[in-house]
Amino acid sequence: MLEIKKLLKITILSSLVFFTMSFFSVLDYICNNNNLGLEIGFPCIYYYRFFVDDNDIRFGWNLKSLMIDIGVIWGCTLLIYVGCKKVNKYTCNKK
Repeated sequence: MLEIKKLLKITILSSLVFFTMSFFSVLDYICNNNNLGLEIGFPCIYYYRFFVDDNDIRFGWNLKSLMIDIGVIWGCTLLIYVGCKKVNKYTCNKK
């Protein structure tokens, strides 16, 4: 039960990180209003939108890149979480 609780906590943390990074991609598009295309995703772009003409908008999803982004962010969150727990355990036991 304890491992499921840890996995759930890591998944929730990684979801927050994923949504925050996606929001920063959109925020960058909003701040640079001279940019004609929207690209969301880091490290891989999983959503794009661009204008061909004044009334012609093209957009698309890349599900493979979306899964890669989710996996990379989840893995990084896991490594940081485990690393922080080990450092915290080491510093607490040292006192």
